[in-house]
Amino acid sequence: MKKNLILATLTLISVSVFAQKTIQNPSFSATTANYVNITKIELQDTVTKIDFEVKYFPQWWINVSSEETYIQNSKGGEKFYVKRAEGIKLDEKHWTPESGINAYTLYFPAIDKNIETIDFMEQQWKIFDIDLTDKEKSQFIPKEIQGNWLRTDGSNEWVYGIYDDKVIYQNKIWNNVLLNNKRKNYELTLKDGSQQEKIYVKSKKEGLLIGSSPENLQLYSIARTYKSDYIDEDDEEYSPPVFNMDTAIYKGFIRGYHPKMGSTGMAYANDIITHEQNSHLITIEPNGRFSCKIPMIHPQEIYIRMLRFSESVYLEPGKTTFQYIDLSEFTSAYKSRSDRKKTREKIPLYG
Repeated sequence: MKKNLILATLTLISVSVFAQKTIQNPSFSATTANYVNITKIELQDTVTKIDFEVKYFPQWWINVSSEETYIQNSKGGEKFYVKRAEGIKLDEKHWTPESGINAYTLYFPAIDKNIETIDFMEQQWKIFDIDLTDKEKSQFIPKEIQGNWLRTDGSNEWVYGIYDDKVIYQNKIWNNVLLNNKRKNYELTLKDGSQQEKIYVKSKKEGLLIGSSPENLQLYSIARTYKSDYIDEDDEEYSPPVFNMDTAIYKGFIRGYHPKMGSTGMAYANDIITHEQNSHLITIEPNGRFSCKIPMIHPQEIYIRMLRFSESVYLEPGKTTFQYIDLSEFTSAYKSRSDRKKTREKIPLYG
């Protein structure tokens, strides 16, 4: 009888272990609210518990709507709406404490154990492809050489964009990248069909030495470099504009993009002849690339509205301008106009 009791106890413990799975700080592919962080997910037989940490302005309120907040298999299917909460009351204003941190737990119905990724959806806050497999994500390109690299001669020209799985170089996104690493000396081979480029990178304390050959490396930095004696060689005195009908090409890459956010944007250009504002559709590809062709007769600023990005960009007829947009810079809560200005200064442009 005693043996049977021990066996029964072990069986209950085993069932309890396999009935619950915990994922700490799960990874995800994209978000519309960079200040909303999922710290833990517990998958149980009867409930799905999700712990949140939301960084917001002290004494500003947030709200969790029971009618609009749900989780769903990233591949689609049934929506599982929030049932109850701890640390926050559903459908009521929750005022952010002086710490700026809102910590609470939301309870959803149990989901199929075979689901690998889910989306968290709310009216404004959306987090896509939340990983439930708890697998380690390996990065192809080392983190120490990732970033948008600017010249350090005072021009702050953006020349290289190196990320975990792609490189932006010469107005182009290179997705086919081969990496050769020898003692912190990196050789990146970029391929696109028959076209091929090589970039050589060497890590330095001040930044990176980068160039098209090992003998011709220059220092680049992620931070801007200010030099009072810098002179722009292409800076010309003002001359009356020459009107010339041509096409300006505006294209780029949106980091942190997900197709569920939307697939289009708009560019607005003023016509000095008709005094009208013309609208031009910007097409966003599933991988985050975007492009738009705009007929122009003179250089001018156009207004871009795309997802949460709304800014003016200077274009010229017959030229291509490439812009890198990091959505995380536009999905965070801003504290002041100066913060907004700093964000605009971070947006690199080729052109």
